[in-house]
Amino acid sequence: MKLIHTADWQLGAPFSGFGEKADALRAVRLQTFRLTLERARSEEVDGFLIAGDLFEDNQVGDELVRKVFDLFGAFSDVPVFILPGNHDPVSGPGCVWLRAPFNEPPAHVTVLRDAAAHPLGEGWLLASPLTQKKSPRDPSLRLAELARGVEGSGPRVGITHGSPAIEGKHQPDDHPIHLEAATRAGLDYLALGHWHRWQVFDGGRMVMPGTPEPEGFDALGAAGSATESRATGPRGRGALVQIAGEGEEPTVTPLETATLKWIALDTDLLDWESTRARLEENLSDVGVDPEQTVVRLTLRGTPSSDEREVALAWIRERLGAFFVSRIDDRTLPSLSEAERKALRRERPLVAQVMNDLEAAVSLVSGKQDSVPAGGLSLRQLESLAEDRKLDWREFDEAFFRTAQELLYRELREVAT
Repeated sequence: MKLIHTADWQLGAPFSGFGEKADALRAVRLQTFRLTLERARSEEVDGFLIAGDLFEDNQVGDELVRKVFDLFGAFSDVPVFILPGNHDPVSGPGCVWLRAPFNEPPAHVTVLRDAAAHPLGEGWLLASPLTQKKSPRDPSLRLAELARGVEGSGPRVGITHGSPAIEGKHQPDDHPIHLEAATRAGLDYLALGHWHRWQVFDGGRMVMPGTPEPEGFDALGAAGSATESRATGPRGRGALVQIAGEGEEPTVTPLETATLKWIALDTDLLDWESTRARLEENLSDVGVDPEQTVVRLTLRGTPSSDEREVALAWIRERLGAFFVSRIDDRTLPSLSEAERKALRRERPLVAQVMNDLEAAVSLVSGKQDSVPAGGLSLRQLESLAEDRKLDWREFDEAFFRTAQELLYRELREVAT
């Protein structure tokens, strides 16, 4: 038996934070879906498994649903099995699986709406779909029940969706799945979906491939090479699964599916000339095609208004070479005396708050010699905290820096 196992496509994802560029990201995900179906055709698989969350939710538009349905129609030689997940559960008449056109799928497409056994190649596919977004019940328990009712030989494959029940790593109502669920149900392979990173359990018989297209950023190493985050693991994968026969250990090969690479840079604008040279070196040596790369650049530091504008102009032009880019501006104000005077004149309350926040930073950081003029004194801040029964030790410098950042962002938005 040969399978391609995918999950968590979430077609129609909003990609909030990307504005008008979100349409391009959604289009690429659909393109990757087509390419993966083409791979399934070339591999002549017995089944193309989608272990939940084909769609972002049950409210996706009819136009997208029709595009996906027609795409399946173009691959009538590929047996497709679709499991409803927690994003697109079988939750009632309005769900995508019970309304047109998926209420009447073509013969080669099976929507696994019920817990049931289905013929798959020379074996069986045992399905346990989700009917709600949250549940404390292990959905793999139904697979064990189904397996007891299946007769005959041939590989037995399960498919469900939920969180591997790793202590401290999952929510109790997030469809927890026993870490030896495949063995418990007597399965040769258990196809999972839900977490968006590659995971292998139960001696290699239970696999979570992750999302086929990346949706989070990999940090860019010091030398400029893109490296996968240890926190999230590999992204942009499916699984090519081969099972020689019933009771045989499956051979599972990661299937690289992603069209795009997502990378993140973090830079400080303290010295723009040296920063620009370093950025140019990193952006020129990311090791991927810029036209297939999404870049997020986080800016930090305390540049003056003029320095910041010069830097942003160069950065916007340079990032134009990439498929999609996003600037996350977390710089803090370094106001000149003239700018401070103008702020005190035009927006005195805001100027007072800015000074008070700087004073608070000085207090919690211990840099009491840097308290700005015009703000609350350290003694006044301590008195205010005492009156309100606050302990300064519960706050750190980052807390007040974040408050400064939020206030400064608001000032910029008003100015523009």
